[in-house]
Amino acid sequence: MTEVLLSVQDLTYTIPEEKYPLFHDVSFEVNKGDIVIIRGPSGCGKTTLLKCLSHLNVYKGRIELFGKTAKQYGVPTYRTKVSYVPQRPSMLPGTPMEFLKTVHGFKSRQAYETSEADAVENALKLSEHWSIDHDLWDKGWSELSGGEAQRLSLAVAVSLPGAVVLLLDGKNTDGAASNRILPHPR
Repeated sequence: MTEVLLSVQDLTYTIPEEKYPLFHDVSFEVNKGDIVIIRGPSGCGKTTLLKCLSHLNVYKGRIELFGKTAKQYGVPTYRTKVSYVPQRPSMLPGTPMEFLKTVHGFKSRQAYETSEADAVENALKLSEHWSIDHDLWDKGWSELSGGEAQRLSLAVAVSLPGAVVLLLDGKNTDGAASNRILPHPR
């Protein structure tokens, strides 16, 4: 029997100051273990949809994770369960390692019994598996290529406990790196 991980009902998003919605009445379900790819032309709302799913945009409709809304979880706790990997993580301040430690230290993550050392170890193991040079963890985000930044951001998301990873624009990774990323079990 399949378990519904994410349920979206009548999701509508209107860009502030715009008259018509970017998308409306979108409904779908994602089962635990599913991999879903959202495709479409530039500007059609893929990024906005993922931001709604991760509760980073204000929307109309209902989004449930394991049958509960972000409000029922509490938004900070919900966001620990749904990780959004941006298209341009190079816009972040500091280094990927500082980001990992900061995100791990959020109060909303205290429910997970993972030490900072374990989170770092998990991230470094992923780096090794995905052929990411360990030195990149200590470089500034702005010093990294788009693909390096996105792979490190994905390593942060996957190394921390959670239920969903929302990834944008996998084109930023090279083919060999993509082949190493996909087979890794969560």
